[in-house]
Amino acid sequence: ANTAAINTNTGDPTKVRIYYTAASRSFTMSNSAAFCGQTFNPGGGLTISGGGSPAAAYTGVFHGTTITTSSTALIHADAAYGNSSGSGTTSSTSILAWRQSR
Repeated sequence: ANTAAINTNTGDPTKVRIYYTAASRSFTMSNSAAFCGQTFNPGGGLTISGGGSPAAAYTGVFHGTTITTSSTALIHADAAYGNSSGSGTTSSTSILAWRQSR
């Protein structure tokens, strides 16, 4: 089972930042994986597939093209981190489209 956990002990997404520089790469989590941090992936997406117990959980901020979830995947976002950016400056963050599937 995939039970990898990154920074879940602090609960603070500002403690970990992951930067993708290549286009068309996806940050992927599955089963019971847990991540608490910020992911900057301007050319790619975030894929979370649940199915584990507990479910895969992403907590923090994601800057990228798409977010795809399946099964029992969880996303926890905090509006307080909405102005985070990888360059040390602030930028506007918004949801451009939302489609919930079952």
